[in-house]
Amino acid sequence: MANFGPIDTSVLYGQANHQSEDVLGDPDTTLTVRRGDISFFRVLQLVPRHIRVLQVLQNMDFLGILQCGHIEIDTHLITALVERWRPETHTFHFSVGEATITLQDISIIWALPIEGNLITGVDIKWTTQQWQNYCHWLGFRPNENAFKRSRIKLSSLLDWLLNNTCDDESPFDAVLQEARVCVMCIIGGILCPDATGNTVSLLYLRHMEIIDEERPSNWGTAVLHIISELCMASQRGKTNIGGAMQLLQIWAWSRIITLAPIPSNNAAALMPTVIDVENILPIPPYAARRGRHGEDWASFHRDYIVKWNDVQSMLVVRPEIVNGRGTVPDYMNWYHQITRVQISHNIGSTDITGYRPTDTRDWEYVVSTINVFW
Repeated sequence: MANFGPIDTSVLYGQANHQSEDVLGDPDTTLTVRRGDISFFRVLQLVPRHIRVLQVLQNMDFLGILQCGHIEIDTHLITALVERWRPETHTFHFSVGEATITLQDISIIWALPIEGNLITGVDIKWTTQQWQNYCHWLGFRPNENAFKRSRIKLSSLLDWLLNNTCDDESPFDAVLQEARVCVMCIIGGILCPDATGNTVSLLYLRHMEIIDEERPSNWGTAVLHIISELCMASQRGKTNIGGAMQLLQIWAWSRIITLAPIPSNNAAALMPTVIDVENILPIPPYAARRGRHGEDWASFHRDYIVKWNDVQSMLVVRPEIVNGRGTVPDYMNWYHQITRVQISHNIGSTDITGYRPTDTRDWEYVVSTINVFW
């Protein structure tokens, strides 16, 4: 097997167990993405949500995701990114350097809050009947077969949304309940899909009992669970990946613009119907653990939570870089020693259309172009 790096293994010490070790072989290493199918989003599209529900979703900071609509997942692009993801550094290793998803990306792409109450709590062990009773926050009592311990099937929530919608005369409690069901579907189907992709934890509902606009729940940080998913999927033998793959794909399109598809005239057909004739709602955003029962995660992660609550004091202030995109001296020389510069043999000539940069200078052009627009 050709040695494509790293030359210095002090940083990427896990190369032997990395997905990129299998790329030169024959087996299909394309990952399966949990959820991401259009059938899920069509349910939110078929029955337009009333403006009162949409306003509550905006107060809960989830309207932006609904406005973004469905994005078809390119599993080959996701697989290629995973092959460049390094768990040792929590960054993508590209030919021109490292990159990663940040809280700022999440805030811009999906307009999710990146400050506020952390999404954590106690993993409760309740009976199915107790979970049924708890679903009063959702406005209905699901059947017993809709539950898997503390998780509820997304199909149960989606079926309810198809047959229930509020109007001008609906009580405000009903408006809140419909909004909570929408959010649970968004969490389970887009933000944080679980191992199966068909259930969502009712523990998330704890953070929706009271909708506090003054101090929202920090859903943006919760989405960073995508980093854990990337780390797991980058290991040899893994065949699927969960987490916010729509976010990852939009991030890739934004950062490496030659990967972005050309908008089609049919794109609007995939968008959910959001009725806002009086322009009350804000403009759309940029992108138009399974626990142990009884575990108190706030206590388990208390050291990290203390640091997060004091995050403002930890900001590092440095002079702003103006009209430049240079790197630290000798960074690239060091980087090419410690990274896997090449994953497989060059493709060479091919009948497949599309731009495929193989020269470092081409990638530098891509990066410089990105810096202009992002």
